[in-house]
Amino acid sequence: MKRRVYVLDSVAFIRGYPPQLIGEEHYIPLALAEELKDERSKTLLEASVRSGHVKIRQPTQYAIEKSKEAARETGDIRGLSEVDLHILALAVDLMAEGVESVIVTDDYSIQNVAHKMKILFKPMTQHGIKEAVKWKVYCSACRKVYPPTYLGVRCEVCGGELKRKKVKRRRIWWKRG
Repeated sequence: MKRRVYVLDSVAFIRGYPPQLIGEEHYIPLALAEELKDERSKTLLEASVRSGHVKIRQPTQYAIEKSKEAARETGDIRGLSEVDLHILALAVDLMAEGVESVIVTDDYSIQNVAHKMKILFKPMTQHGIKEAVKWKVYCSACRKVYPPTYLGVRCEVCGGELKRKKVKRRRIWWKRG
């Protein structure tokens, strides 16, 4: 049986997730440590790192690129921050080392990309995704369709606002760590 580790999203610290009460190792990317703003979350993170229950680690550039590629394929790239991509990438790096990675997050885009990459995830306060989806980007005014990797916010044709829409849904049966 593989050793299991948890990769935490900021929601874990915002919601008061207690890594010291869970027996497995916990990791966060450096970018997440720098992202936390509120004092309570920062204090919980600092205490967890000091006690050795959470380790801070920088993901490899290779894993970041793999995460971006998967996010482009699902169309979630528009909804993911750099920190989100680093969370996914850190899970990829840990899996490459032969451990089972579980991402703790309520972010549906992270969950969707994690599912695409065959990474387990565990929601904190939400139910988690029930379907894996692919998105299309389109103009709400003239209906021009853009590839899901298009990052613009305005239509090149008419200047209308770009939106995204589910184009493919697939029920998922595994998801939780």
